[in-house]
Amino acid sequence: MDIEDLRKIVHVAKTQNLQHSAKALFTSAGALSKIVKKTETSLNTQLFDRIGRNIKLNEQGRIFVLHAANLVHDSDQLLSHFAAKQTRHSVQIGGPSIIQDYWLEQILPNVVCQQFYINVDNCYEGEALTKVKHGLVQLGFVTGEALHNVEDSEVQRIHLARVHFALAISAQHADYIELVNELTLEKFTRLAFACPKNSAFCGLQRGVGSDGWRDDQLPRNIQFRFNDLHPLLAMVKRGAAAAYLPEYVIQHEGLKTLGRGQFQQKITRPFEDIYLIWKPTFAPGWLNGLLEKITANLASSQ
Repeated sequence: MDIEDLRKIVHVAKTQNLQHSAKALFTSAGALSKIVKKTETSLNTQLFDRIGRNIKLNEQGRIFVLHAANLVHDSDQLLSHFAAKQTRHSVQIGGPSIIQDYWLEQILPNVVCQQFYINVDNCYEGEALTKVKHGLVQLGFVTGEALHNVEDSEVQRIHLARVHFALAISAQHADYIELVNELTLEKFTRLAFACPKNSAFCGLQRGVGSDGWRDDQLPRNIQFRFNDLHPLLAMVKRGAAAAYLPEYVIQHEGLKTLGRGQFQQKITRPFEDIYLIWKPTFAPGWLNGLLEKITANLASSQ
């Protein structure tokens, strides 16, 4: 077994799909299958269960991949220590698109990106946390909710921001001027809303609208539901609906925040703490250097 074979097996374990891994690794599914079979033969142990045309990592495979990921990391650490400083490294970053779309450029400005190959993996925060723990991505974006009961020894974290939410509409909305000047309860109940089917952060259904609004206290007229953030934003930007969004999304998308009317005062205003996470035992020297730059960039922007 060589390091590159182990790297490929770790990737196959991540996707549990030979075709997907082959595409990402610029090889063929047949070549990956041969590597898996060769490794299983040398170990005299089956790592993947074959279910029809699909494969699934079994318990022995999970143990093997954990050690394989450590070996790949140690190899990368060794090469990183002795490689030339001008070497461009590949950075794998995972997390929900609602965070990555807006915070990636904040932590990795162009001058930093030019020094690395950035590979973005859009996934919900629970999956991002798991991938960071197993060394399948180097960095992850998550909220504080995902880090509940997670020890600092498991992952390190940088607090990026505490994000509040607000009602938002576009200047294209037919009642924009009227709504911005004064949002009454009567106007609110007539206002059409667009909501996600599931939380854009964790992928789970949270409440009626899955966006943090307390519909149990103040029901909305929800006319549109989306399983993806981008068409939801497109609907709002066209002026067809309002939405309840993180304030950084509202600002970035050029939307307008509706004032908090008297009827909203009893509604708890939710927030999310946004974190960048990594696993210190999987962090090569160049990644530690990148994290130092990220910390310095955040400090200078505050």
